[in-house]
Amino acid sequence: MKALFAWPIVLVVVAVDVITKLMAESQLPPDGSPIPVVGNAFRLALVYNPGAAFGLYLGAYSRWIFMVLTIGALWILRKLYQQSAES
Repeated sequence: MKALFAWPIVLVVVAVDVITKLMAESQLPPDGSPIPVVGNAFRLALVYNPGAAFGLYLGAYSRWIFMVLTIGALWILRKLYQQSAES
C-alpha cells in the first residue's frame, strides 16, 4: 500500500528533474553567462558540476564511486522498507 503513494511521487520528482535539466540546456547560454530573472538578485546560468554530490571530487572515478555508494544505500533502504512492511 505504501508503494502506491511512494512510486508516483518518485516518478514525478524524476520527471521534473529531467525536464528542468533539458530546459536549462536548451534555453540557457552554453558559455555559462548568467541571465537576469529579477535584476541581479536572481539570475540563471548553465553550469556543470565536474565532481559528484556537493562538488566532491574523488578523482577520475568519482561517478563510479558514488554510483556504488548510491546502489548500496538503495539496497539498505529496500531492506528497511521490507522490514517495515512485515511488522
